[in-house]
This record gives sequence, structure tokens and C-alpha cells, in this order.
Amino acid sequence: MKPSAELVRLQAAFGRSIATPLQFLDDDGNYALQVDRYDEVAIRAISPRAAQTAADRLGIYNQQYWFRLLTVMQEEFPLTEALMGVQAFNRFSMAYLDACPPDSVRLRDLSNRLPRFAVAHGLSETLQESIRLERIYIEAFDAASLPVPDSDDLAVAVRLATEPLRFQPHVTLFEATHNVISLRAKVRAKTVVTGADLEQAPGSWIFWRGAGTQAVELGAIQALLMRKLLAGVPLAEACETLVETLDDEQVEFFATHVQRWFAAWATAGWFARPADL
Repeated sequence: MKPSAELVRLQAAFGRSIATPLQFLDDDGNYALQVDRYDEVAIRAISPRAAQTAADRLGIYNQQYWFRLLTVMQEEFPLTEALMGVQAFNRFSMAYLDACPPDSVRLRDLSNRLPRFAVAHGLSETLQESIRLERIYIEAFDAASLPVPDSDDLAVAVRLATEPLRFQPHVTLFEATHNVISLRAKVRAKTVVTGADLEQAPGSWIFWRGAGTQAVELGAIQALLMRKLLAGVPLAEACETLVETLDDEQVEFFATHVQRWFAAWATAGWFARPADL
């Protein structure tokens, strides 16, 4: 049954009112409700109770709405919060959620536009990197797991070498410039971390979901190969074109290790079976 136009207007008015941003008063966490911004349609639909006006009652929902969303953001971005400071992070999160309100019933999607917003908002490169990292943890936790290839099937083995590899949705390459991965682990272990703890630490990491979300740092040549594979270059072609860019010592190193690398990646479950099998 289609809802009446009046009900639709009331729901929209209520939604706009409870999503009204809180007004931060200082850097100590004090805030005020912006009652004057509540929709009059919503206020008129609520009956006063005892000492509470209709706006007061609506304010309870407004407050709880933001407490819930800010708590989720703090839980999902512990490193970013630590680097920014809790009050600055809350302000930034509220600005983001005001500009990009939730468009999904799943909390995992709450921050799916945050990396782009961080760029547009002018956050530092380090904070953008922290946000990208913490989004990887969210996505890896919830991403699907597809059937894995049958390692004993020769036909499948040939296809894995000659066709673009199909990676599991939870596998992500992360290019780090700072020590954000180790700092995030410290934050989760309740160690106090600030921006002063940031250090240059360039590296390439693969994240995937195994027994929880796992990460491994790739060597320089491993990373070159993985970038090609993730870009859709078939394994045999990727190896051939990569070798052309290496010196003799690197070629020998690559030839000695590539089979072991690929076997380890397959054992870790990074690859999915071809879609048509």
C-alpha cells in the first residue's frame, strides 16, 4: 500500500530534524542542539509531555542519532581519531555525515564516501592515508568470499596463467607512505598515539580476510608483479613484461621466488575461481 503524501512529508520532516547537526560550543566536547532548525511539520506532530516541549522531545532523537553515528565512526576509524584528536574528529565526522548522509541501512556503508570527502575537505595526505587504510579493514571484514580455484585441475591452472586472475573481493593492495599500519595496531592495543608518532615508512601491503583481516608486506618486485595482476594482466604476460624491466640480479631473484610467491598467495586464498566454472 502506498503511503499517503501527508505521511511522506511527516517522515521527511522528522528525518531532517533528527539529522540536524549538533553545534559544538568549545574544544571540551560541549555542544548544543540547534532546535531552531527543526522542521515545523515535525514539531507540530509531536505532543508536549510534562516539562518537555515538542522540540525537547524531538531533540532527544536528534541527540541520539548523532551519538550513535559518531560512536560508529570512532569505532571504525580509531587511528584517524587518534591522529586528529577526538573533538576535531567528531567535527570532521559530523561535517561529512551532514554533507553525505547515510544512504544505506548497513552501518558498514556509513563511511563509504569518506575518502573522497577527506580529499575535498583538504585533510592532510597522512590523514587521507589513515582513512583509506581504515576503510580497507571495513571492506575486508564484510566483503564476499568466492569459490577458490581447484589446484588439481590442469585446465584451471592453465587459465590462471593465461587469463586475468580473479581476486577475492576482500583482497586489497595498500600503498603506504607512513607507518599507519603499525600505529593502528598500537591504537587498538590502547597505546596512546599522536601525529608525532608518524614516520616515513613506504611500502606495499596486501590485505585480505583470513582468520580475521590480515596483512602482509610485499617486497619491491612482488609489488610490481601484484600491481600488474590486479590491473588484469594475465600471470604469464605479467611475468614476461616485468622481467624486461629488471636487471640480471633481479631476474635471477624473481625466477627463484615467483613460483613460491604465487603458491603462497593461492594458499592464502587470494584468488577466486573463474566466473564461468
